[in-house]
Amino acid sequence: MKLTEKNIISLFLWSFIIIGGLLRFYNLGEWSLTNDELSALYRTHFDSNLALWRSYGLNPDGHPPLTQLFIYNWTFLFGNTPFVVRLPFALMGILCIPISYRLFNRWFSPTTAVLVAGSIAILNYPIVYTQLARPYGMGLFFGLLFTYYWTKLIISGRYNIKTYILYVVLGICSIYIHYFLSLSIVIIMITGLILVKKHRIKTYLILNLLIAISFLPFLEYFLIQLSIGGVGGWLPKPESSFYINYLWYALNRSWLTVLLLLFIALYGIRNKFSFSRRNWVMLVWGVTPFLFGFLYSTYSNPVLQFSTLIFSFPFLLAFVFSFAETLDLRKNMNTLITVFSIILLFSSAISWKYYHESSFGEFKETSKVLTEWLNELDGEYDVIANISNPYYYNYYLKQLNFKDTFLVTSISTHSDLANLSKLLKKSTNQNLVFTWANTNNHFELKELIRYYYPSIKKSKRFNNAEVIIYEKGKSSSLKFGYQTNFNQQPKELGYSLNNIVFDTINSDNYFQTDTTSEYPVVIKDIDGANLPIDSANVVTFMVHFKSAEAPKAILAISIDNDEGNVTWRGTDLAPFFMKEDWNMALVSLYLPDGIKPTDKIKAYVWNREKEEFLIDDVSFFAYKDSHYYLK
Repeated sequence: MKLTEKNIISLFLWSFIIIGGLLRFYNLGEWSLTNDELSALYRTHFDSNLALWRSYGLNPDGHPPLTQLFIYNWTFLFGNTPFVVRLPFALMGILCIPISYRLFNRWFSPTTAVLVAGSIAILNYPIVYTQLARPYGMGLFFGLLFTYYWTKLIISGRYNIKTYILYVVLGICSIYIHYFLSLSIVIIMITGLILVKKHRIKTYLILNLLIAISFLPFLEYFLIQLSIGGVGGWLPKPESSFYINYLWYALNRSWLTVLLLLFIALYGIRNKFSFSRRNWVMLVWGVTPFLFGFLYSTYSNPVLQFSTLIFSFPFLLAFVFSFAETLDLRKNMNTLITVFSIILLFSSAISWKYYHESSFGEFKETSKVLTEWLNELDGEYDVIANISNPYYYNYYLKQLNFKDTFLVTSISTHSDLANLSKLLKKSTNQNLVFTWANTNNHFELKELIRYYYPSIKKSKRFNNAEVIIYEKGKSSSLKFGYQTNFNQQPKELGYSLNNIVFDTINSDNYFQTDTTSEYPVVIKDIDGANLPIDSANVVTFMVHFKSAEAPKAILAISIDNDEGNVTWRGTDLAPFFMKEDWNMALVSLYLPDGIKPTDKIKAYVWNREKEEFLIDDVSFFAYKDSHYYLK
């Protein structure tokens, strides 16, 4: 029996829905909840929806509240296991497949629509972001639906009550899901002002005004979010290559996929493709959110991420596949789409692990290993963690019957480092267990721990997470080191012998700073060729000091060349100060890529207020395993 075009479309579409569904449900509840998902679950601990709404005034999330309100009510009814939490988002992701087909079939042809639907079904980028219990899957679903009813209104001329109601409701939901989705909605609305028929413009303006007015109740909280600056505190400004990297990521990081997309587009052009206003609209809708995000992130506050462009991604696909609009599904095109789908599925399978782990912290496995290792430890030990919120670990630790308590859970400032040093100084336990997940560690943190617990007994690294057991004993070998206790003067260490004082009680030499020298102790310039960049990427400058009052001096490390300073890092001594006691302070510097053999590195005490205090046991070093993992 010869297949009709309708049969071919149904076969492709149902195949994509089934495959897309299986891919989204595969391992849905097994891979670790992400930092953002656990943050959303943490924000469900309110007494009511109203209390959650009001929390945006005191502890604002970075997004509009609809997704959070949905998670709040969903988990209240059905629980907060990973599978249950992610289920509705995966379902909405599956529904995006037929919606995208219907939308782009209205714009172009069944061929274009099938190709877009297949890409959304199988590519890892839309799969992973419609699995997460975050605004992305919900936003993609509502954004496509809004665009569909906008199309019925403006392109198809369906001016009726049903279209009006759905257009307004879907528009309101969309602007309450994500700000980048709101940007896409505004761009689409502006496009409508150009395309709407003149006698319908009043109706169109009223509908859009209703959507805009609906945001007024949240406007106060939006202004608070805007003043805080979103994720700019940790997200870097985008580089000029951002969009190329984004496209590479969105297309499964596969040259085969890229080449196949180009082949389909060129194959369509070969069949007398004509560039129309519809193609321009898709290009504008697909690219403009990135341009706004890039400019805002570059000149104001960084907000642009791969995830924020998921809402405009279908339009970008539609633009590329619009070149194949005139190709007949009943001819060679059905074979080409089949081959295209198989290749997409193959490349998604190969890169599956990367997309599900590379951008997210591993809380589940980290908690499991932490619990197992603590159960195996003999004797007394302390447990410390560096995490943005203890709830993120406790979510999994409670399931594992974790019985220990964390000595500290956040080490985010130099004051935290100093307080940790004071705690470890008092501890008599043989072991220290340290874990972190999805946060940035100070470069000094591990070297501080190893000052008190020099030996690493066991360690395991995950994606954006780690568990390490330290113990008292012999430290690992030095790769690079200069040190003195002022009983001798290494040639690399510069200081005045006139400032050496002798302690008759302890029979030891100390260095006494005075009111004349701003840089009393300096590790002299060391060539970049002598740095341990082949095995270690962090160097540390450590001193012991004693003073009647907390000194205002700074420990610093810098790298310079003939053109000036390459990099510099300093730490205040004051947070490490304890009266009438010798105190240890340290600063660590991450060695940047591209250090030249002729670059000079030095470490020094900057006595900026020219105060008097004692210094002893100065060292500048890197262990062989001082290799830091940067997320």
